[in-house]
Amino acid sequence: MNIFNILIVVASLAGLYITYRIRKEKQKVKQGGAMVCMVGADCTKVVFSECSKFFGLDLEKMGFVYYAVTALVYAVGIVAPALITNFVLFISLGLTFGGLLFSIYLTAIQVFRLKNFCTWCLGSALSSTLIFIFALKL
Repeated sequence: MNIFNILIVVASLAGLYITYRIRKEKQKVKQGGAMVCMVGADCTKVVFSECSKFFGLDLEKMGFVYYAVTALVYAVGIVAPALITNFVLFISLGLTFGGLLFSIYLTAIQVFRLKNFCTWCLGSALSSTLIFIFALKL
């Protein structure tokens, strides 16, 4: 068992939790409540901006799928390493690299276009970055 597989699964589960929280917070706002941001930034402006969708899909739903697939692949690597071939590792590394690039893109949108931050979103970007770094170590 490789420690980096475990770290990737943990980071993926953290990403799943973050995307779940973003979804719940958005639902709370739609019902008239206020979105809770971890350090007092204005997450509402970010998660309800025109940039919160990609080709019509909510970013938190896309993130949830990304983190779920990543957690599943690397969890299989823990319990049944023989199923994870070099080809699967190569595809998984490509997926995590794509996740990293997309996180950089979304963070740049927060900085340069929205000029506002969502700490939940930055937490997701951190999870994605850690997943890529750990995947490189494999």
